[in-house]
Amino acid sequence: MEGVPIPVPPEETHHLARVLRVVPGEKVRVFDGAGREADAEVESSGRLGLSVRLRQSIVHPRPPAHVVLYQAILKSDRMDEVVQKAVELGVAEWVPVAAEHSVVKLAPDKAEARLERWRKIALGAARQSGNPFLMDVRDPVTAGISGTAVARLDLALIGSLAPGARPLWEALIDIRHQRGVRIGLWMGPEGDWSAAEYAAFRQAGVKPVTLGPLVLRAETATFYGLSVIGAAFTAGSGSGPTPAGL
Repeated sequence: MEGVPIPVPPEETHHLARVLRVVPGEKVRVFDGAGREADAEVESSGRLGLSVRLRQSIVHPRPPAHVVLYQAILKSDRMDEVVQKAVELGVAEWVPVAAEHSVVKLAPDKAEARLERWRKIALGAARQSGNPFLMDVRDPVTAGISGTAVARLDLALIGSLAPGARPLWEALIDIRHQRGVRIGLWMGPEGDWSAAEYAAFRQAGVKPVTLGPLVLRAETATFYGLSVIGAAFTAGSGSGPTPAGL
């Protein structure tokens, strides 16, 4: 609430006090990860923690497309970069996929630590990019059961090297002027999806799309695909933030 001191969570206290070195009276920008941003003033800082007093806040409208990225697990540094860029490119949900050809296998005993790392990267990317919506980093799935998610999507696409795949931009033409559209995009590992995985996707109704004539690295293909989707739904959208409570 505006004008009321609000305690800052411990992890954010560390960022503000130790990294940004804010002091009482200093102005900061805060967000709740669900589209609300506010100007705030640091109220207290010290061993007892940190609190801020909210001033004027605004609420951002939801993006016209709710993008769910199903990313086959890549090598550690590349996967970290995909998480970061996905936030910058407006992905709403990010789901790591244990694909047959993934070079890196996510061991069950290390999965939780890796997920925690990806969530921290997502939060940092939201801060850096000014994205008011925090990307939801989901638990890993296998490609074999990914078809169960298709029913909740308006459009389900998979990046494909197969001949005859439709260009991504063309696949978006019929829905690009709609709002509230849910799009799922499956992007493969360094060794591409297996034949069995492609067959499962086809059976589930996931449509293959091409990302151009060149063979792209796995992470580059993801950035390309997300950029095309972003361009399709941002052009001429014209919506902006409104003051909170109006």
